[in-house]
Amino acid sequence: YRNYRALIRDTTPYAMRHEEKEKQVTLPSSFVSIVHGLPDIYEITEKRDVISFMTKDIEKVWQSLEEAGCGISDIEIQNKTLLDSLFDSTREDKA
Repeated sequence: YRNYRALIRDTTPYAMRHEEKEKQVTLPSSFVSIVHGLPDIYEITEKRDVISFMTKDIEKVWQSLEEAGCGISDIEIQNKTLLDSLFDSTREDKA
Protein backbone atom coordinates (compact mmCIF):
# COMPACT_ATOMS: atom_id res chain seq x y z
CA TYR A 1 0.00 0.00 0.00
CA ARG A 2 2.94 2.29 0.66
CA ASN A 3 3.71 2.83 -3.01
CA TYR A 4 0.12 2.81 -4.27
CA ARG A 5 -0.35 6.49 -5.04
CA ALA A 6 -1.17 6.37 -8.73
CA LEU A 7 -3.61 8.94 -10.06
CA ILE A 8 -6.60 6.93 -11.22
CA ARG A 9 -7.93 9.72 -13.42
CA ASP A 10 -7.91 13.48 -13.79
CA THR A 11 -10.51 14.72 -11.32
CA THR A 12 -9.99 18.44 -11.73
CA PRO A 13 -13.28 20.35 -12.11
CA TYR A 14 -12.34 21.32 -15.67
CA ALA A 15 -11.71 17.71 -16.73
CA MET A 16 -14.85 16.44 -15.00
CA ARG A 17 -17.08 19.02 -16.73
CA HIS A 18 -15.73 18.05 -20.14
CA GLU A 19 -15.82 14.28 -19.86
CA GLU A 20 -18.72 12.30 -21.28
CA LYS A 21 -21.80 12.36 -19.10
CA GLU A 22 -23.09 8.91 -18.24
CA LYS A 23 -26.69 8.45 -17.08
CA GLN A 24 -28.59 5.54 -15.61
CA VAL A 25 -32.19 5.45 -16.83
CA THR A 26 -34.98 3.46 -15.16
CA LEU A 27 -38.43 2.92 -16.67
CA PRO A 28 -41.50 0.78 -15.91
CA SER A 29 -41.23 -2.67 -17.51
CA SER A 30 -44.11 -1.75 -19.85
CA PHE A 31 -41.45 0.06 -21.94
CA VAL A 32 -39.25 -3.04 -22.36
CA SER A 33 -39.91 -3.48 -26.10
CA ILE A 34 -39.17 0.20 -26.74
CA VAL A 35 -35.95 0.08 -24.70
CA HIS A 36 -34.55 -2.86 -26.67
CA GLY A 37 -34.93 -0.79 -29.86
CA LEU A 38 -33.08 2.26 -28.55
CA PRO A 39 -29.69 3.27 -29.97
CA ASP A 40 -26.72 4.20 -27.78
CA ILE A 41 -27.68 2.24 -24.65
CA TYR A 42 -25.86 -0.52 -22.77
CA GLU A 43 -25.90 -2.48 -19.51
CA ILE A 44 -29.63 -3.23 -19.82
CA THR A 45 -31.05 -4.76 -16.63
CA GLU A 46 -34.58 -6.13 -16.43
CA LYS A 47 -36.25 -6.64 -13.07
CA ARG A 48 -39.79 -7.65 -12.25
CA ASP A 49 -41.40 -4.23 -12.66
CA VAL A 50 -38.64 -1.99 -14.10
CA ILE A 51 -36.00 -1.94 -16.80
CA SER A 52 -32.82 0.12 -16.47
CA PHE A 53 -29.90 0.92 -18.75
CA MET A 54 -26.93 3.24 -19.15
CA THR A 55 -26.40 5.86 -21.85
CA LYS A 56 -23.97 8.63 -22.71
CA ASP A 57 -26.46 10.30 -25.08
CA ILE A 58 -29.45 11.11 -22.88
CA GLU A 59 -30.82 13.72 -25.32
CA LYS A 60 -31.16 11.24 -28.19
CA VAL A 61 -32.52 8.51 -25.88
CA TRP A 62 -35.09 10.87 -24.32
CA GLN A 63 -36.25 12.02 -27.77
CA SER A 64 -36.81 8.40 -28.84
CA LEU A 65 -38.62 7.57 -25.59
CA GLU A 66 -40.84 10.64 -25.84
CA GLU A 67 -41.76 9.80 -29.45
CA ALA A 68 -42.72 6.30 -28.24
CA GLY A 69 -45.13 7.72 -25.66
CA CYS A 70 -42.94 7.83 -22.57
CA GLY A 71 -43.88 10.68 -20.26
CA ILE A 72 -41.61 12.63 -17.95
CA SER A 73 -43.33 11.02 -14.95
CA ASP A 74 -42.43 7.53 -16.28
CA ILE A 75 -38.67 8.07 -16.35
CA GLU A 76 -36.04 8.19 -13.62
CA ILE A 77 -32.59 9.48 -14.58
CA GLN A 78 -29.51 9.39 -12.35
CA ASN A 79 -26.03 10.69 -13.01
CA LYS A 80 -23.34 8.10 -12.64
CA THR A 81 -21.35 9.46 -9.72
CA LEU A 82 -17.64 10.14 -9.62
CA LEU A 83 -17.36 7.57 -6.85
CA ASP A 84 -18.99 4.90 -9.07
CA SER A 85 -16.60 5.78 -11.90
CA LEU A 86 -13.57 5.57 -9.62
CA PHE A 87 -14.68 2.18 -8.29
CA ASP A 88 -15.18 0.95 -11.87
CA SER A 89 -11.67 2.14 -12.79
CA THR A 90 -10.05 0.37 -9.86
CA ARG A 91 -12.02 -2.83 -10.52
CA GLU A 92 -10.83 -2.85 -14.15
CA ASP A 93 -7.23 -2.33 -13.05
CA LYS A 94 -7.39 -5.30 -10.67
CA ALA A 95 -9.03 -7.62 -13.23
